[in-house]
Amino acid sequence: MENRNLLNRRTFLKGSSIMVAGTGVLGTGFLTACSTPKNEFHLDVPIHVDEYRLNMPTEKVIAQKSGYSGKKPNIILIVADDLGWGDMSLMGTKSLKTPNLDKLAGESVRFSNFYSCNALCSPSRAGILTGRYPQRCGVDWVLFGKDEPTKKKLVRWLGGKLAGLGVSDMDGKGKSDHLLQDEITLALALKVAGYRTGIVGKWHLGNFGVNLDYHPSNYGFDHVYSCAMSNSQSPNNLYLNQELINPDISVDQSGLTDLWTREALRFINDHKDATDPFLLYLAYTAPHQPFHPSKSYKGKSNGGIYGDVVEELDAGIGRVLDNLKTNGLEEDTIVIFTSDNGAWFEGSKAGLRGAKGQSYEGGMRVPLLIRWKGQSRPGLVEDAPASNIDLFPTLLNLAGLELPNDRKIDGEDISFAFRGESNETYNRNRPIYYYHLNELEGIRVDNWKYIHNINCYIYPTPINRPQTFSGKMGMSRRPLAPLGEWPYLYNLELDPFENYNTIKTYPEKGEILLAMMRQWHAGMKENIRGWSNI
Repeated sequence: MENRNLLNRRTFLKGSSIMVAGTGVLGTGFLTACSTPKNEFHLDVPIHVDEYRLNMPTEKVIAQKSGYSGKKPNIILIVADDLGWGDMSLMGTKSLKTPNLDKLAGESVRFSNFYSCNALCSPSRAGILTGRYPQRCGVDWVLFGKDEPTKKKLVRWLGGKLAGLGVSDMDGKGKSDHLLQDEITLALALKVAGYRTGIVGKWHLGNFGVNLDYHPSNYGFDHVYSCAMSNSQSPNNLYLNQELINPDISVDQSGLTDLWTREALRFINDHKDATDPFLLYLAYTAPHQPFHPSKSYKGKSNGGIYGDVVEELDAGIGRVLDNLKTNGLEEDTIVIFTSDNGAWFEGSKAGLRGAKGQSYEGGMRVPLLIRWKGQSRPGLVEDAPASNIDLFPTLLNLAGLELPNDRKIDGEDISFAFRGESNETYNRNRPIYYYHLNELEGIRVDNWKYIHNINCYIYPTPINRPQTFSGKMGMSRRPLAPLGEWPYLYNLELDPFENYNTIKTYPEKGEILLAMMRQWHAGMKENIRGWSNI
């Protein structure tokens, strides 16, 4: 499998000429010597497709629950792209107006400690669809098209070479260029229960414009209206099922949010009278940069062009919710809204530290709204820690399905929130792990978060993790001033903004969490795919 490098970032596009000049001065050999060394929690384990599981029918490993009765709910899973934790007006922002999401929140259970399984697009989506940490699935970094421009490839390559110096964080080399095909997605699983499945919007789990083997139809989706990659990548093919209908949607993006909304409405209308339930995975490309609001929304918000895009997204979601009401489907349909990760260059983290691409709260904590009219408790704020990998086991349970018996599902069942039940039986002490590429960076258990080490992005260097050149110099206190002192321990109940490192106050708590990280990491190294005997 071909290794993939990290997606070009805007700062390096602006400074690419400087970095290219630097290459001539430093020399390729020196840059290679400064490659980021591995640390204790580096997961350098090869992965391979399991041919036996690849050819195994899904119904052989997923059974229907005995005694299950009642009507199976339709499911609409709405995923925004890079929406910040504080970007809904209900979170207190005065720059944006999101009346439809605010209304949905008032009708929903809202999780206040909900996490992405990764702070980047592709890995997060892999986790959502499989219920497993993306390191198991081969998608541990952003995926890129083989046909992307040479300039972008060069910038990413150079950024990777500079990573060891502490100058960049562009050293990503993912294990695969697609979601491994022996994985069982939510769509494949729900088909066992008779669901009709559709995806509208962003895929980003394999460039099916280059290789149709990576097409969502091969991962369980009956209906596909989807672009292969992120809206920042070009060319980005748009397909209707197996038909290419636009060779590059990145050329004109001003109509994308409306396009995804209209296609979602079409899917709902086509299935509203069907006897079988449906799953609609509605993966908007907004508000990921570059920002392209339509003419109707451009310049209308108080949050600049980013705010325009968010308010148009909100309006699109409102149209989907109105359609459910018009068709009498509100009580028959579970609506889930979340974001794949935290905000990037723009957007609000509501005071949380960090951003997209980081294991700080601003990169990992995302909204979760769950509405199942007549079942969930409207307006309830649930503070139990949970993760987007929990959606897979939860929705299988609600559809009357057992979990796959041939693999580890890392997510936990949070169906209590969907059914309006108490969380007393839920294990608040379940660990949530923080990965950056193939490196385990931290863990959260209940209100305690432990970070072994992390890219800090603070003065005087952009990166000061201990295995980088700048990190070593800082920790030795010469010639630089002392930088961060690892590890970090935060009580998120008292300090959700991660301002105060309490490791020296509670060293025993840190030791407990470190031991849990080591135990988990050893298990991943021994059985990264999480296979069990069948």
